[in-house]
Amino acid sequence: MINKKFVWILISLGIIFLIFMIIISKKNPVENQLNENISYQKDQFSNITELHWTHMPLSYKIINCTNYQKNRIVKAFNQIQKETENVVSFENVQINGDITVYCNKEERPTGYYDYYTSGESYYQVYENYPNRIAHAEINFYGITETTYSSGCTIYPDIEIHEILHAFGFEHTNQSNHIMNPYHTYCPSKLNQDIIDRLITIYGS
Repeated sequence: MINKKFVWILISLGIIFLIFMIIISKKNPVENQLNENISYQKDQFSNITELHWTHMPLSYKIINCTNYQKNRIVKAFNQIQKETENVVSFENVQINGDITVYCNKEERPTGYYDYYTSGESYYQVYENYPNRIAHAEINFYGITETTYSSGCTIYPDIEIHEILHAFGFEHTNQSNHIMNPYHTYCPSKLNQDIIDRLITIYGS
């Protein structure tokens, strides 16, 4: 005969475990969703050991941006796709984008000169897969019609700069380079070394 006390102990432990799991799941729903997906996350570029997105095309969602900002952001994504000959590709979506792009001036850092504060970008990797990018967010909090001086208004260099951060590219001191953080020349372009690296990683 089963000991009733033993049964109640098991039930109590089960309830405690269930409560613990509920608390954990509510702690960080975005992170937990990513971690749950990792069990069946397919990596289209699984032979790549360095940091990379796992699939193409990448989707992006634009939130709370003016038409002027949206046009430049879309142009930036299209420019990267064009200059990599569609090896890197994007699609504009309304929900659940791989890259979330928003324009929130309230999050603008303080204590910097204006040309430091046009935008920022960061990415999140999958748990246990530090070389796989799961999601990225970009905030263009300083892009307005008056951001650009004469001659710098056509090519979306600042937008491309932040998008490339979402791919893991870091700043460089190299002059005349789109990843130079000081924006020291105009207009900057998507440099060939960036194009070559993207094609190497995401090419077939």
